[in-house]
Amino acid sequence: MSNILKHAERELSLIGYDGKDEYNNMAKAAIMELLTTFANQGHSGFSANYVSDIFNKLARFETLSPLTGEDNEWNAVTEMSGDRKTLFQNNRDSAVFKDDTGCYHIHAIIWVGETGDTYTDKKSCGYIKSFPFTPKTFYVKVDKDNNILDTEEYNKAKEYYNL
Repeated sequence: MSNILKHAERELSLIGYDGKDEYNNMAKAAIMELLTTFANQGHSGFSANYVSDIFNKLARFETLSPLTGEDNEWNAVTEMSGDRKTLFQNNRDSAVFKDDTGCYHIHAIIWVGETGDTYTDKKSCGYIKSFPFTPKTFYVKVDKDNNILDTEEYNKAKEYYNL
């Protein structure tokens, strides 16, 4: 067994992936299968970091390059009523939308409450200034009445997006 697999076995058992829980057993098998493939590829220190970083982003459905805003990046989601026409969702980043008001990222701001709880609301949307564009999320602390406590981080969000 390779060193990376021995390391994984030891670390997984330290957090309870020790064969006693069915869900943990399935997760451990999946993790070990991925690590076995990774170990069999024979990566060096550089390529291991390079491959695992890109794999991690892709497994989380993150983009590897900026969004272009071109027509082929958008899927029609729904026809809207009233003055608004069609809502489009970006097919590279599912948190980016486009309608007749512009293009926006629905997770531009994640609000962080006093106890560490996080949430989004309508004020979390940030309108994209121009393309190419890389979505970015800002974590802004608020008090119990939703007053902004972290004005520095909020100002960074305002510089990055039209809020």
